Amino acid sequence: MSGSSTKNPPPYSLRLTWDERAALDRMAGKLPVSTFIRSVLFATQSAKLSAPNRRQTRFGPRTRRAAPTADKQLLAQILAKQGQSITGYSLTTLADAARAGALYVSPEVQAAILTACDENAQIKTMLMQALNIQEG
Repeated sequence: MSGSSTKNPPPYSLRLTWDERAALDRMAGKLPVSTFIRSVLFATQSAKLSAPNRRQTRFGPRTRRAAPTADKQLLAQILAKQGQSITGYSLTTLADAARAGALYVSPEVQAAILTACDENAQIKTMLMQALNIQEG
């Protein structure tokens, strides 16, 4: 490393087709792709891939997360759409105005607005539970 001030050598780039990349991802399984590639390329030198040389997190070796299922992707899109919508904010504003007396509505309409606010919050909570997202 003559004249280099970085600790790590520069990465090696490799262009793959979409199909090749998908196959590589499948073959790697839960391993990071770079770890899988090293294990295949240097299989005869497997001692070099022992745990101390593998990238670690404070919880152990890094593993890849499974790709989200189509259902989880759809749920995430629904949650994002709900978060971008002003419907929840508008309902809350109407409910606050009705409670304060700034918006005259019948008790039935006020109850319907409050119910809609509660249902909107429940939908958000259920979507977050389905996606294993902690609220807060």
